[in-house]
Order: sequence, then C-alpha cells, then structure tokens
Amino acid sequence: KMTDWEGGIRVNALVSGGAVPMAKRGSKLSDYIHMADWYATFCALAGVDVKDERAAKAGLPPVDGVDHSALLLGQGAAGWG
Repeated sequence: KMTDWEGGIRVNALVSGGAVPMAKRGSKLSDYIHMADWYATFCALAGVDVKDERAAKAGLPPVDGVDHSALLLGQGAAGWG
C-alpha cells in the first residue's frame, strides 16, 4: 500500500465502561470493525433504532453500518467482525 486510499488503514480501538461484560474485561479482540460500523453498534448497545426518520423523509440514504455489538459482548463468532 502506498496511500490510505488502497484498502484503508488499521488503528487500535478501546472499549470501556460498565456495559462491558465482566468476562470480556481485559480481553483482546483480534477482529476488525470498520469505522462506519461503530454508530450502528453503539445504537444497538444503547437500545436505539439506527434509522433516522427525519433524514429518511429528507431523502437521505439510510445509515451504512453493521451492528457488531454481539462480537463486543462475546456473543458473536470470532472472525465475523
């Protein structure tokens, strides 16, 4: 890769807080989560619908993201993220 536009870049991420299950605290996740997926994931964790009715009425496209909350909570299969 010679530029950031050739498949993206990888960076570290950290998830912390009381919502992290005890079994997952201090663990390392080797899967990848794209930056566009964090919004959908946080919406799922908060119990909020990812769909934006106001944006939809304005003709904007839906949120482009995949919910990875199961992976973060230890309920998703490894390699899915």
